[in-house]
Amino acid sequence: MQQNTQRAVVPPAAWMILAVIFFSSLAAPMNQFKAPPVLQDVTQAFGVTLGAGGWLMSVFSMIGLLLALPSGFIIGRLGVKRSGFLALAFLLAGCCCGALAQSMAAMTVGRVIEGMGMCLMSIVAPTALAVWFPPERRGLALGVWGTWVPFASILAFAAAGTITSQFGWRGMWWVSLVYTALATAVFLLLFRMPGRSASPENRFPGFRQEWEGMRAVLKKADPWKLAISFACYNALIVALISFMTPYLMRERGFTGDESRFWVTCLIAVNMLTVFGGGLLSDALGTRKKCIIVPHAILVLVMLFYFQPGYGVVAVMLLVGGVSGMVVTPSVSAASEVAQRPEDTGRALAILIAGSNGGMVLGPAVYGMIMDSAGWNATVWFSVPLMILGFAAAWGLKAR
Repeated sequence: MQQNTQRAVVPPAAWMILAVIFFSSLAAPMNQFKAPPVLQDVTQAFGVTLGAGGWLMSVFSMIGLLLALPSGFIIGRLGVKRSGFLALAFLLAGCCCGALAQSMAAMTVGRVIEGMGMCLMSIVAPTALAVWFPPERRGLALGVWGTWVPFASILAFAAAGTITSQFGWRGMWWVSLVYTALATAVFLLLFRMPGRSASPENRFPGFRQEWEGMRAVLKKADPWKLAISFACYNALIVALISFMTPYLMRERGFTGDESRFWVTCLIAVNMLTVFGGGLLSDALGTRKKCIIVPHAILVLVMLFYFQPGYGVVAVMLLVGGVSGMVVTPSVSAASEVAQRPEDTGRALAILIAGSNGGMVLGPAVYGMIMDSAGWNATVWFSVPLMILGFAAAWGLKAR
């Protein structure tokens, strides 16, 4: 196994491409997470409730769910570089719309456009890396890139105070706009596909040919099993991150600053294990085991989450760390269950559809359970969710 890793040659330019992909794709989650730190200010500015303001985050996942499969089709038609530019163009347009918005409706429209860019970029980036890196070394590259969402969320929360004190809440939009414009320039100037890539970069396949290719992938069981497993992970972690701050304040007596600090620690631990999951799956030469083992551990750990009498911070950080191990092996497995290089974007589209479906489902169900039965009752959702994720991953025909 180790010999295979050593024999797998990574082109020297691949590391530069990884840097370009990470820097450019970071614009997507930065735009996504610029809203939560200033949500209170935005809702006050437009005279709406916090509940209505919450849609500024929800639309990202909903748009991602709706557009994930069409995004795979778009990449197949346009190629990776054109699709990446289109994603960044959506982010620029949506950010500009939000920065200039004079109503909540206009702001929401901007967020919808940004969500389109986020969805497309979440498929473009791993598709590009799957072409540049051989399977035996892909876990490392995808592990680095897989930290994009937690890294951007930490950056947004850390920078929000300084930016808003100088420029108000709109400063978050203008700073994001400048970064996205710079990311677009870097992507256009430095990104390229390898010379002998199977991905269509300089030709446009016919509509019928692309549709037939997408249909063939949709009929395969493994991409859907992987998507279900990944949906379960996302449903859990996004629900926990969404509700941990009010839980710590209302049920455990933490201050607002203390609560936000520990949630940031949870995200940071999750980010580190996302990267570690890539290294581990490469070292062990398996994606499947690196997906099912964390799910099995979480089945047990979630029995104690939101339950009185346990060290809440220790349990919270344990869940953040264990769950992060799932991310990179899942993304790596998507390119492998696709079987053909030209099907990578299509398999990733199914995975992202599952991811966004989980992000929509998790917070919504958690909110309903907590409103009707209290925090303790969430165990009746969390544990079966992890069992489902374990069962779906167990059935994968992947290494």
